[in-house]
Amino acid sequence: MKMAITAIERDGISFRSNVIILDVFEKVDDIVEACKEAAREYLTTKDGVQDYARNNESFNWGDFIMDVPNSICEKYGFRKEENDNPDIIVELDEQIAEPCFLVTNIEWDTDGESVDNLPNDYYIPFTEMMKDGETFDNIDIEEMKDRIADYLSDEIGWCVKSFTIN
Repeated sequence: MKMAITAIERDGISFRSNVIILDVFEKVDDIVEACKEAAREYLTTKDGVQDYARNNESFNWGDFIMDVPNSICEKYGFRKEENDNPDIIVELDEQIAEPCFLVTNIEWDTDGESVDNLPNDYYIPFTEMMKDGETFDNIDIEEMKDRIADYLSDEIGWCVKSFTIN
């Protein structure tokens, strides 16, 4: 049975993680405890003692991933799997989303043409709509509606009759 343990490192409001892929081939009641037992056994070896000293008398999940050999892990019913060819790799610091206006109930002005696949809803990043120095406290809502209508028309190619901002 395959299991994954995600090890998270927190630094204030940010964090990073490592995933440990384990192939559990014997009945193991508590896989986390089994990993800790394997780590304790590793720390009784010459290499383990040296690693512990080199790590300022610390041994964490990252050390477990890097240092505890499968020859020890297998005694506890599992082995660590190499994941040298992951399906997807992403950068931890990559920004994947930003605040948006959700524009719904969009009524398009198609000059009477029948047009398929025009969106009813659309996300517009705040950064696309806000001018330098502008904040939500000093926004003119009517001007923002005009900007959104212009943006939608530029993006989709049709004018907008009406919409709702959520």
